[in-house]
Amino acid sequence: MPASCGVPLIALPAHANQHFYAEALVRNRLGCFFRPSRLNIDALVTKTMFLLNDSITKGATQNFQQKLTRYNQKETILKRIEELLDR
Repeated sequence: MPASCGVPLIALPAHANQHFYAEALVRNRLGCFFRPSRLNIDALVTKTMFLLNDSITKGATQNFQQKLTRYNQKETILKRIEELLDR
């Protein structure tokens, strides 16, 4: 279950672009990330329990879930295309 379902994420970025997404998760309080080379089970368990019990993380993931529910992708895409054509 991803953050779109109101569940925090734990990312293990393997490529540069994934690292940027992982940093965005942390910045937006939607989860955390570990570098695969530094991952150990104790840190994973500790961080998992923290994310599941942290009220700020819970609130951020629920807020993100609500934003995605209200997001109208068709309308947004059409609006951006119109803006590009008006240039």
